[in-house]
Amino acid sequence: MKKSCSILILVILGIGLSLQSCHNKANVKLENKADSVNYAWGVYWGDSYKSALSELPEVDYDVFLDNFKNYMFSKGKYMSLEDAEKVMSEFFPKYNDMVKDETGQTKLTPGVDYDKKDISAAMGTFSADNAQNGFADMPCGFDKDMFYYGVEASLKGKKVALDPTEASSIIDAYSEEVRAAQMASEAELEAAAKDNNAEYLANNKTKEGMITTESGLQYRVIRQGRGDKPKANSTVKVHYTGTLTDGTKFDSSYDRGKPAEFPVNGVIPGWQEGLQLMPVGSKYEFVIPPELGYGSRDLGSIPPNSILLFEVELLGIVK
Repeated sequence: MKKSCSILILVILGIGLSLQSCHNKANVKLENKADSVNYAWGVYWGDSYKSALSELPEVDYDVFLDNFKNYMFSKGKYMSLEDAEKVMSEFFPKYNDMVKDETGQTKLTPGVDYDKKDISAAMGTFSADNAQNGFADMPCGFDKDMFYYGVEASLKGKKVALDPTEASSIIDAYSEEVRAAQMASEAELEAAAKDNNAEYLANNKTKEGMITTESGLQYRVIRQGRGDKPKANSTVKVHYTGTLTDGTKFDSSYDRGKPAEFPVNGVIPGWQEGLQLMPVGSKYEFVIPPELGYGSRDLGSIPPNSILLFEVELLGIVK
């Protein structure tokens, strides 16, 4: 429920709206980049709230802002997230029933009850929760005070230290700076992984019984079967265990208690090549470089640029 409510809040509040309001300047001190970035995001969100909340019938801005502030700072009275979820779950169908009158004002369908204070409080709570979660890992640090100053000034039409155009420029510049830093960090990690992988594979190929194919796949025969070998278009039944080079297990059909079945040409290249080397009844060890595995993709349990180690038992060719 929380996820769906959060999505609705983001839709209602239109976080992606452009900043179009006009404000006068205020004497808020922005002493460093973190101050400016947090305040700019506050102005951005506040303007978005104001634009979107105006589309809802009889929203109480004071109640919204009080709950937003008190929830964010855990002070005073505010609607709990649990209660806000309940209110929003009841509001969903009512929101879907909203219509615009001849003047363009959004109204609920006649006969539909609407408690403006409850929904305003719930939206304030959810908006603050979304902000805290969304900005918790901001590289320059999330300054709740500076962020709230921007939200309050923008939402209430007070004087602001940054007008919406300036706020948007600061956000764009900071976002680009963060993206560039992330790309540089990823490139550095990828280069280090490439060096480590090359060293691991060079050492591993010298192990007794290890064979390296032209593609770079390494494999070792644990048990050689006498059955047929599958082809690229075959469907096979296998048992297997997959680990990383540090011993972390990320998958195992043995643990699930049931062999896996899949087409040979439907798996990663290292598996496709390795399976076609195995007669039915065989058990092989595969050492799969990232290029024959998942490459630079981050799969959670399998980090980017990972060498994959598999013990694979080919039980049969299904078709």
